[in-house]
Amino acid sequence: MGSFAMSASLDPLAAVCKALDTVRENKTIPPGARGVLNSAIDHLREIGAPEDHRRVVEGLAVAMLKLEWALNKRDEPAVARLQDVLVDLHEAWRDGAARLAA
Repeated sequence: MGSFAMSASLDPLAAVCKALDTVRENKTIPPGARGVLNSAIDHLREIGAPEDHRRVVEGLAVAMLKLEWALNKRDEPAVARLQDVLVDLHEAWRDGAARLAA
């Protein structure tokens, strides 16, 4: 948990990618990952980021919550579907984060 919290305080945009990479690689929700997403949403609001960037992170937060629920219920079809959703949103996030950094 500490590594995600530390990353979020230093760079919330990079912390989102780190949390999502961990979810994809380990097929589990690491402690602190949802908090990282919430911090990133707050950060995006503070810096006045475009609405579409905030919507992607909000979508990631919702999808991660649903994935956690599906993992707890051992609903494999839902887990597979939500992992695909997270991959798509992750790609959209990386594209948007790259535009923000430019």
